[in-house]
Amino acid sequence: MPKKSRILILGHTFNQVSGSGITLSQLFSKFNTSELAVISDDAYVSDLKITTNVFQLGEKETGKVFPFNLFYVPMVSGEVVSSATSPPRVDRPFRKIMKLIYHKLINAAGLNFIERRCEISPGLDKWIRDYKPDVLYTQLSSLGLIRMAQKIKSKYQLPLVIHIMDDWPMTINKPNLLYFYWRYKIDYEVKRIFSQASLLLGISEAMCETYRKRYHRRCTAFHNPIDLKKWLPYTKKTWRIPSDRSTNIIYFGVIHGLVNEAALIRFVKTIHHINRHGIKVKFDIYTFQYQSSAARKLSRYHGVKVYRNISHRLIPKTVSKYDICLIPFNSNRYTNKFAKLSMPTKASECMISGVPIIIFTDPSAALFQDAHKKRWGFTVSAKKDIELEKMIIQLIKDEGMRKRLAKKAISIAKSKFQIDPVASKFKELLIKCGVR
Repeated sequence: MPKKSRILILGHTFNQVSGSGITLSQLFSKFNTSELAVISDDAYVSDLKITTNVFQLGEKETGKVFPFNLFYVPMVSGEVVSSATSPPRVDRPFRKIMKLIYHKLINAAGLNFIERRCEISPGLDKWIRDYKPDVLYTQLSSLGLIRMAQKIKSKYQLPLVIHIMDDWPMTINKPNLLYFYWRYKIDYEVKRIFSQASLLLGISEAMCETYRKRYHRRCTAFHNPIDLKKWLPYTKKTWRIPSDRSTNIIYFGVIHGLVNEAALIRFVKTIHHINRHGIKVKFDIYTFQYQSSAARKLSRYHGVKVYRNISHRLIPKTVSKYDICLIPFNSNRYTNKFAKLSMPTKASECMISGVPIIIFTDPSAALFQDAHKKRWGFTVSAKKDIELEKMIIQLIKDEGMRKRLAKKAISIAKSKFQIDPVASKFKELLIKCGVR
């Protein structure tokens, strides 16, 4: 079997900001730069240190068709030569308002799935033929990506590897006038492309088990692996909280949106209440949305501060300074479907940090169940606000519990998420797909 295979990655890019970008960077760490190429509609943020073979999808491939393009500036497509350069975007107040109205109308009518073209332009065709890929890999997350993946697979006769991060097939079709048509169409297209895949991957064991039953396909779990050389020098080794200082809790990640904003609001309200009753707690949030309305809302509560996001290389050193780490998910209909089977990128990183973890989400979530069953996280149901304050105080006062949870998390992280064996197995599976 050959030791090399040229992988064409469609959709997400290599970066150190998003969960998908970090996971991609870690999983493909065993590949050489010449063995990787990326096609994305967000290619300008791609880390060119990992590969310089990057193509930006634009107006010629996935641009909006008339009349859906009236409020949009066309995106220029082509090979990306610098990740520091991004195309100009115009968003004046009037245009913002019109775009908001437009989105609401288009989504309500069920036309959002047909507003973009999906074409392999002459420029993209030449770029792909010059690269000569052996395998097409994609983290599918939309109907548009399914269409593009099918076209590329068919035209260039490539084996397809699909990696699912969240259970988006169950949530991308929001209520609209064509709801039942799109429910059928999305289900049909997802099943069709899954049946064409040479390899189906999931982000968690729970997802793979569910997909085996739902789509009748074997599915292998690959989560974000961690580099022990970067983490172990900072892994927490003592769990005592001195009585003369506050308990310090950290959260890093997205704060605005349907997945965790409501859970964070409920958590900061509880921290505010605990502080008012004489127990000193500081809750620090690090996010790229630090200037958003959500950040201003969270900062109003006593003991809560919102900071600019941490560079990914500084996360090991920063997280280890805290006493507790929070991983929250909302408990609502959308999140319970979308993220029920997910395993956040930060989960393995928090585990190896040795900082005790609070999992604040719905008990049906795979993350909650895994942490509860294996005892690596302090699980708190997002359905029961009345228990949250009591359980946070319990964790703050019980050093033995913090130590047991942290040591268990470290042990599991070392055994399941070490980058060398995980990335090596990942590369081996993709190379096998490329043997024809």
